[in-house]
Amino acid sequence: MKPASSFRIGALTGLLLVAATLPRPAVAQIEEADLPPETFQQLAYQNLTFDELDRRFAKAEATFVEDLDPEKALPLFADLIEVLEARVKAPLAPGADERDPRDFDLLAKSLGYSARINFNLGGDSNVEEDLRRLLELDPGFAFDSAIVSPKLLQRFDALKRKTVGTLALTLRPPDATLLVDDRPTDPSRGPVAVPVGTRRLVVQRPGFASVEMAVEVLPGKELPLNLELERDSAMVLLVSRPSRAQVLVDGQPAGVTSGTLGDDFPLTGEAARFSRDEFSGPIKVGGLDLGRHRIEVVKEGFRPYRFEVDIPELKDYNAGVALLEATGGLVILRGLPRGATVAIGGRAVRPVPVNRTDGQLKLAPGNYRIGVTDGASGFFQVDVSL
Repeated sequence: MKPASSFRIGALTGLLLVAATLPRPAVAQIEEADLPPETFQQLAYQNLTFDELDRRFAKAEATFVEDLDPEKALPLFADLIEVLEARVKAPLAPGADERDPRDFDLLAKSLGYSARINFNLGGDSNVEEDLRRLLELDPGFAFDSAIVSPKLLQRFDALKRKTVGTLALTLRPPDATLLVDDRPTDPSRGPVAVPVGTRRLVVQRPGFASVEMAVEVLPGKELPLNLELERDSAMVLLVSRPSRAQVLVDGQPAGVTSGTLGDDFPLTGEAARFSRDEFSGPIKVGGLDLGRHRIEVVKEGFRPYRFEVDIPELKDYNAGVALLEATGGLVILRGLPRGATVAIGGRAVRPVPVNRTDGQLKLAPGNYRIGVTDGASGFFQVDVSL
């Protein structure tokens, strides 16, 4: 919706509408063709969505695999690598607990393609640099041996033996998370490949005291570790509908729900009416002492969901589902002529007067076509999304 700035008798095109909920930022609507390479490099890591970067990757991949044009594909991957490396090194966004793992995955795949292309083009020094950066980023990376040159695989494996070791971890509780040099890693799938040298490990889980330690990783060696966390508070687990809702405990921010709900979390009662993809994944809120606590789940455009929980002992509690009810929004019609007819989808409605010249419509979430007709001034129509 692009509201005009004023209203003038004789033409209703100046009627100003102000919606209580705003559209997505304009940058999210940028198309690939609108961005010259230099602009893409300067702005992408700050402003572009992951989906837009993924489209860039798909274009570079198709240029190499389908069009068989490695010389054209190489600079496409180089631009993408530059942007993604900036993203994974940039400070965390406000409210974010960790970096988007998809950025790391896309960067690793891009470096893998760059190494393959440089190998095919005979750029030996560039191949070595690509492989080194790839193993620093993702020591567990594996090429598809069915489509990659055996000679390139030999070089990759030789470099891996010199630069990568493994951690064999046993964690208690088993759902504790592991950060290796601030990067989330999943030890439940077996030994974790990490770059050689001194690595900083953080093991954490809501409801338990975190453990932080430094370990020395040797090339080609496996380091066994058995780490048990100590319970220091209670933990409450919950999911929200919709996702991306903020959780507050006793008025203090405690996290933001994210992701989508897996099949292992049961939906009962009112929640069972909705599709699972409308819910967030479970969020674990720790730090709760003994006693009663007030929990709020809030999101703009929705009524807060509030409840209290009693903590008689320090353990895990399941608070179930927070179903947030949408509040919709207001559409303000500024400079509305006296006696004008307002219609939504062709059906006449009566705005609530705000003052002598303005009216307002309170609407539920959705898309609306609002028309204003005045005998002297003509007709005005606009589409609004709330």
